[in-house]
Amino acid sequence: MQFLWEKFKDELHNQTVTLTDKLTTMVSEVFEEKVRPIIEENQVLKQEVKTLQNKVNWLENNARKNNVILHGIPEKENTNSELLEIVLDTLNNVSENAKIENWDKWEISRATRLGKKNDKKVRPILIILTLSWRKFEILRNKKYLPKDIYVTDDFPKDVLNKRNELKPKLLEERNKGKIAYLRYDKLIIRDNVVLSDKRKRSPSKSPEFSTEKQQGGKTTNNPNKINKINAFSYMRTKSFSKNGSSQ
Repeated sequence: MQFLWEKFKDELHNQTVTLTDKLTTMVSEVFEEKVRPIIEENQVLKQEVKTLQNKVNWLENNARKNNVILHGIPEKENTNSELLEIVLDTLNNVSENAKIENWDKWEISRATRLGKKNDKKVRPILIILTLSWRKFEILRNKKYLPKDIYVTDDFPKDVLNKRNELKPKLLEERNKGKIAYLRYDKLIIRDNVVLSDKRKRSPSKSPEFSTEKQQGGKTTNNPNKINKINAFSYMRTKSFSKNGSSQ
């Protein structure tokens, strides 16, 4: 009886394992069949969200393409008109120092302070320009701005966060003597190679065609030009000499 009982228990266990495996496989297949459309739909939605995000980023960048932010100008204005005059005076001072064209009011679409007013901190000024080339002109001549006043590009918040994350690495690479700078949200690093003076190759002299040619140790004249004989003149001369001699 004991032997039969043990055998029964083993058989029962095997059947239980078999049934469990079959049940697990069946449930897994049913679950996969039910879930597969949801997974595929989720992938499609993710791709659509990514596409929409790219479009939003493009629209935001396009809206900011003519913007610059001016930092460090004290808040002395009472109205937007006064702020516009302050901005114009600042930009025209840069123009005079850089010897470029002065600014007109129509070249600035809008000038406004960013953020809530705070007595402890000077708010930057967002400047929306009507001409793209004027923006690059400001950034190119920012060295002519007064001390403690500087200008930056108008980047989206996520790009600003990325740039702030890259700044320690930027300083680290510059301390190593490398050329490092930020371009949008990328860190560009180049080796600071000091170019040595290039050797100036002495101008090669054009070969002079000698009128003499050495052949077997002897010097013979070699004319630079070989006068071609006009066949018609030659025949005419021969004919004339024959006629003359016949007389």
